Amino acid sequence: MLTVICGENEIEARKYYSDLLEQYAKLGNDVQQISANEIVDLIKTHHGHQGLFGNKLIYTAEKVNRLLGRQKKSTLIDTIGIIDNLEGLDLIIWEGGLSSREIKIKTEHIKEFKLSQTIFQLLDFIAPGQRTSFMQILEQLVKHQEIELIYAMMCKHVRQLICATEDGLDSKIPPWQRGKIISQAKKWDTQKLYGFYDGLIRIDRSNKTSSSIYGVRSSIDILVCYYL
Repeated sequence: MLTVICGENEIEARKYYSDLLEQYAKLGNDVQQISANEIVDLIKTHHGHQGLFGNKLIYTAEKVNRLLGRQKKSTLIDTIGIIDNLEGLDLIIWEGGLSSREIKIKTEHIKEFKLSQTIFQLLDFIAPGQRTSFMQILEQLVKHQEIELIYAMMCKHVRQLICATEDGLDSKIPPWQRGKIISQAKKWDTQKLYGFYDGLIRIDRSNKTSSSIYGVRSSIDILVCYYL
């Protein structure tokens, strides 16, 4: 059987994935990581779905979806389809960061971790003059969302705003979203936008090196008070 774990809420998706593999291991199963390219040989090499000591084999693979793009990987697609309908052979594919609509793997067994809509509201308020609205939403959001995820989404969004000022937005972004990002970017003085992004990068660097007396949340508060 095939299981795909995905979602833009990558932190929660990764936690679920790790916990699931840990549960399988505790039950005496042999969890084996394979590359995406090894999937095509899985049916021939799984040896009756048992490990060295007769325990069940659970296979895991990551980032398979990117191999199923414009260049058709018919053998890989066919193999995944067979595994999805095959009893006794278990393959878990991790596709963190992707929504279910982006998954090219055809299966009913998809576990998706979505982002809270409140996060997108927060990102909409990353603009000068929106400090109060931003802080109010952030205060509510941190009650049920990891600050690390909020920070990561802020970094991603501000990078998109910078790309918008340079006419460098990804062509895959839907037109409605593209227009929204461009409109938001126009509210910024370009140099201040770069300064805001540089401040976000410094938060990450300081957190990793423990060189700041402030945590991620407090650092975001200070940065927002200065720029928004």
